[in-house]
Amino acid sequence: MRIGFRADEYDRMERFFNGGENKGGFKIPTWCNTYGSKQMHHETFDWRFCHMPLIKNRIEKRHVQDYWKHNGWLGGNLFEERRQIEFPPISNCVGCFHKKPETLATECIINPAKMRWFARQEQLGKGTWLDNKMSYDSIMANKETLSAERIHEVNAGYSCESEGCGT
Repeated sequence: MRIGFRADEYDRMERFFNGGENKGGFKIPTWCNTYGSKQMHHETFDWRFCHMPLIKNRIEKRHVQDYWKHNGWLGGNLFEERRQIEFPPISNCVGCFHKKPETLATECIINPAKMRWFARQEQLGKGTWLDNKMSYDSIMANKETLSAERIHEVNAGYSCESEGCGT
């Protein structure tokens, strides 16, 4: 399995291999007791063998952006048209509920209208979407304090830390 983590996303690779429940393996039931507690017995299997070509070839965010800047093309017909790609500073998931408050505060500075939408949904009684139960309003109110260090990391090729969806 080829994983598309860049060389400047070393932290994502570390979490990929060292984090999570399975830590690279997949735990499945292999047999059950037919007596006593009838408990299932599990074994861990390696279900993927990963290769990270972007890290191996030292490809960083700037290389990807430069490639598409020079290879993007405007024009052509409906089926052949390619467009310039606009890369988001952190990720496409602006208000992701898995993100840390510091990252969401940075998103408040970068995408204020989108973050106001998330705050509005909470005000409409939808509840908070965040894992840490912090509200979007409180993050927006403290955005300068929370995002002070993070804004510099974003400009240096920072990646999303959530890993909730694999992006």
